Amino acid sequence: GEGVLAVSNTASGRGGGVYSAADVTLSGSCNFTNNAANGGDGGGLYADAAAVTSSSGNTWLSNTASGSGGAVYTGGAFAPSANTFTSNTAGAAGGAVVCSGSSIADSSSTYVSNTAVTTGGAISGGDCQVGLTSCEFTSNTAATDGGAVHMASGTLTLTTSATFRSNSAVDGGAVY
Repeated sequence: GEGVLAVSNTASGRGGGVYSAADVTLSGSCNFTNNAANGGDGGGLYADAAAVTSSSGNTWLSNTASGSGGAVYTGGAFAPSANTFTSNTAGAAGGAVVCSGSSIADSSSTYVSNTAVTTGGAISGGDCQVGLTSCEFTSNTAATDGGAVHMASGTLTLTTSATFRSNSAVDGGAVY
C-alpha cells in the first residue's frame, strides 16, 4: 500500500502491525511504529512466504516481537530500499529483520539501535540469500552472535560501502 501508517497495534500472535499471506508492496513513506507481536514473530510485519517490496522513505521504529523479527519477519523475498530501521526489538533472532528460507536484497537502508535477545541485532538469516548494498549498521546488539548481521545458513554478499559502526555481540560484533 501507499503511505501505510501502522502505529501502536498489537497481535497476540504474529504480525503486530500487518500479517500477510499475499505479496506486499509498501511505497510512499510508510510508517510502522510501536507495533507488537506479543505471541510470535514480526512486530511490524509478518509475511508468510510472501514477497515484500519496500520502496524508499519507509520507517520501521520501535516495533517488538516476542519471537523473531522485531520489525519484519519474512518467509518470502524482502526488498527494502532506503528504509530506516530504528530501535526494533526481538525476543529471539533478528532485532529488525528475519529472513527465513528466501532472500533479502537491500539497498541504502539504515539500521540503528536494533536489539535481538539471541542472534542478529539488525538482520538474521536462515537458509537465506542476503545482499546488502550501501547499507549502514550502527549500535545494533545481539546477546550471542552477529551484532549487526547473523547468517545461520545461506549466503551474505556485501557490496558498495556497507558500513558497520559500534555493533556488539559475544561473537561477531558486526557480522557472524
